[in-house]
Amino acid sequence: MITEKQFALGFSGFWQSLLPMMENHIRSTNERLQHFARPMVSNSPTATHGLVSELAFRMFVNAAHEQVPVEDLSSDQIRECAEAATSHIRGMRQLSRTPVPDPRPNEIAEAALLAERHAIFFKRADELILMPTFPGCGWLMECSGDVISGSMLYEVKAGQRGFRSLDVRQTLIYCALNFAAKQHDIASVCLVNPRLGVFIEADLEDLCLSLSGAPAVEVLAAIVEYCSESQDRYNIG
Repeated sequence: MITEKQFALGFSGFWQSLLPMMENHIRSTNERLQHFARPMVSNSPTATHGLVSELAFRMFVNAAHEQVPVEDLSSDQIRECAEAATSHIRGMRQLSRTPVPDPRPNEIAEAALLAERHAIFFKRADELILMPTFPGCGWLMECSGDVISGSMLYEVKAGQRGFRSLDVRQTLIYCALNFAAKQHDIASVCLVNPRLGVFIEADLEDLCLSLSGAPAVEVLAAIVEYCSESQDRYNIG
């Protein structure tokens, strides 16, 4: 069994065959981003941005659940978010020799500012489903997305970078698992980077046609079918 991020990162032959126009799409995407805030100034090392971003998202989720501003989270709530974020990042990097230390006070403060930018962006959306769970399929494990509102799936990427093909593949994996499970009515997707203050929305049907020349139902079904085949065929441990 593997995670959705491992699936999105690997299997280049499958992804290239399924989505041959991906690189052209990514270049076009990063040239027409929409802005909702100025880029955020960061004082933390780039190596800590993954942890800061994960902590920020969890702080945003916690505040949204409690229906309070991020700044009103208690120290206990912040500590719980920090522990969960650190555990998550350590799990993702379990094969890395680089340790993941607990976030320092300045990193927690930066995460709080970043969480507030999440809240600013998502004010536009109603009835948020936060961290929606998608059932696993074949050798692909159960996983959680970021946000669903109405018929739009939001994927949050808060690095100091533009959007990448990896981000689109990961989003399509969630759409495919949802397609198989028939849980939510996802008709469009949005990539958002609260650190840079940018986002891009796309109709799911148009996105699949742009990436592959095939309709969404065929693209999502191909992902589901690939995951459903024997794991021995792909040498998955």
